Amino acid sequence: MSQKIEEKLLKIAKAIIEYRDFFSNEKTYFKRDWKIELQKNSLKKTQIGVLINNFNLEKIMKKIDDNSSEEKIFSLLKKEYQPKNKFNIGDKVDFANDYGVIFKDHTITNFTLYEFGGYLYDTDKNDTSWFWKREKNLHLAGTYIEPVLDLELNNGLVAKFSHFDDWDNKVFTIELEPNSVNVVLVDGVLHSISDCDEPIEPLIEKYQPKKDLL
Repeated sequence: MSQKIEEKLLKIAKAIIEYRDFFSNEKTYFKRDWKIELQKNSLKKTQIGVLINNFNLEKIMKKIDDNSSEEKIFSLLKKEYQPKNKFNIGDKVDFANDYGVIFKDHTITNFTLYEFGGYLYDTDKNDTSWFWKREKNLHLAGTYIEPVLDLELNNGLVAKFSHFDDWDNKVFTIELEPNSVNVVLVDGVLHSISDCDEPIEPLIEKYQPKKDLL
């Protein structure tokens, strides 16, 4: 690790000590408030305002107490430091959204360190100029295994995944003679569903998913 980076980590350690009371305040309702406070008050006019977001500072804060020294915090930061981007310009990647749906054959065209942690990447297939993709959603082309979202039911039938509703619940289709029916999974229980994808009532037990599959 270069001396320049170590100097920046030491500044972060000093800032954490200064704002230790702020971090430990249980009345802090928004998780990123402490980062904003740290950037605004301790790191102003430095070049490490973005660097701090490379760390899981909540995890680090749990490992220290009121007696933890600057040296101990510096050591934790140094151990956690992961500055390198995973992908580079020109890399071929597949994009998997937060629901596991995959979009293939993207090419990295640019990347930047995100204000609130980690790297963001622009690709040749981005729908909009502002919708850069998070590193955790990208995989080298051909390496991502798409999850199977279908559910086997207690009676042996399979509920085929259809889509996510407006509340991010999974909607499935069950093939029943003579027609198929749509159902929605809410808190691990399949419900009948309205035309607006709203849950109505739980299905009977034989049409519920096997518990070990949830």
